[in-house]
Formats: sequence, structure tokens, C-alpha cells
Amino acid sequence: MTNSRWSLLASGLACTLAGAAFVASLRVGSASRDSAGAMEPSVGAHESALDSRLRALEQRVATAPGAANARSERAESSAGPDSNALESRMTNLEQRVSRIERALALPEHPPAEASAEQFHKALHALGVSHPGETNAAAVRLERIALRERFLAAFPQDSKSKVEFTYLISDYLFAERPEEALAAITRHARALGLEDWQAELARAEVASSKRQLTNYRAALQRATDDAQIPMGERAQAEFFIAHSFLEEGRAADSRAAFESFISRYQASDKPEVLQLIEGAKLQMNKLKSTGK
Repeated sequence: MTNSRWSLLASGLACTLAGAAFVASLRVGSASRDSAGAMEPSVGAHESALDSRLRALEQRVATAPGAANARSERAESSAGPDSNALESRMTNLEQRVSRIERALALPEHPPAEASAEQFHKALHALGVSHPGETNAAAVRLERIALRERFLAAFPQDSKSKVEFTYLISDYLFAERPEEALAAITRHARALGLEDWQAELARAEVASSKRQLTNYRAALQRATDDAQIPMGERAQAEFFIAHSFLEEGRAADSRAAFESFISRYQASDKPEVLQLIEGAKLQMNKLKSTGK
């Protein structure tokens, strides 16, 4: 079916939704009047007509692009064409039409010879949020697959490092930390990441898994890299000290914060000075609790 025919489908859905809103307004209005009973036959007739139109749209949407892997979301027919059932079915249709619109904008499988610009547009389309979206997890997996292809094909593209950051984030949101670590190893060199940048990415993965020992180890490896800028080194050292607090190791945290303040107190960089203030605040909290 062509894009224009699916556009007509969406238009038909809009008309159906408008009709349903009219039915709902009739119900609300009639409930406040003693003559509500006289309105029921008219409302019932409208509901019956809307039910038929919704069934037709549901059948058409079921065969639309982007709906092939979607579970059936139509309300049970036994519920009857009352207002609640119609509202539920309309909500489901709105969500499914969102997937259709995405599929029309983004080929499910971009060609192997796709340009970097095609990937940019495809990733942008997948990044757009849709009201009432219920398949966010599936969309995230689509983004992961597409970003993996993009990074493999265009590691030196101007947007590759940003997309790499988004890729790791998507893996973590999908609760796939091991795959995130594998992606760091797989792409870091090709993307031209410094060793400290790769270690900070590994630290993020460890943090998501609440593996604070691994988290500190990755941060320490980053700070040991002579190429790491002062701001990033200071931030890594601050979070090493803070991680001890998260484990309830007050003495180790206090010692780490004291060392941090001593090392960076002469800095004139705003971001470092802000971290020093944060370290002092944590020290004061420890002191006030007698730890």
C-alpha cells in the first residue's frame, strides 16, 4: 500500500476519533439532564456506527507498515461498543498509527549502501517521541541496531562519537550492560576515542550495574591516563571519593575528598572549583554526623 493510501487511513482515523468525541460529549450532557433516556437511542446508534468504522480501521492498520510485529491491541469484541471500549480501542489505534508513520518515514532495513545522511535522518526519526507510545523498548532496539550499523560504516563521521554515546545509553536502558561493554571495545579505536574516554564509558556501565569496585577501577584508569584533561580528571576523582560514601565507607570517602581538595584547591577552572565546593559540602556532612 502506498504512502498516500496510509495517509488516507490516518485521515479516516481522525474523523473516527472526532465522532467518538461527539458521542462522549452526548453522554456527559445527557447524564446531567432528566431527559437523558430520550437521548440513548441516538447515542447508541452513533456508537454502533463508530464501532463498525473502528473495526474496519483496525483490520486495515493490522496490515500496515510497522504493525507486522505488534501484538493485537483491539479491545475484546465482547466488551460491546460502549464509550469505554471505544476509547480504549481509539487509544490503541493512535499508538499503532504512530508506528505506521514511523515506518513510512524510516525503511525497516536501510540499504547496505545507505549514506551517512540517510542514517542521520533514520536515527532522527527513531528518536522522535510519540504520544501514547507503548513500544518504547522495541524502538530502542531498532535504534541500537541502526547505530551499530552506522558506527561500523561511518566511524569517522562528524556525528559518530555522539551516536556512540547514545548507543551506550540505549544498551543500558535496555538492561544490556555486557553488550554495552562489548560495543565500547568494538568501536573505541575506530572512532578515535582516547583511552581515558573509553574508560569513562566503562565506568558508566559499571555504575549502571551498581558495581562500585569496577566503577572506581575504570575511573582510576581514566585518571592515570596522561592525556585526560584536568576537568575530566578532577570529575573522575571526585566521583571516586563519592563512591565510597555510597558504600558507607565514611573514612575512605573523607580521606579521598581531603586529597581531592588539596590537589585542586589552586585551580582557577570554574568546573573544578565547583567540584571543590561539592567536596567541602560532603566533608561538612560527614563531620556533622560524626563520621
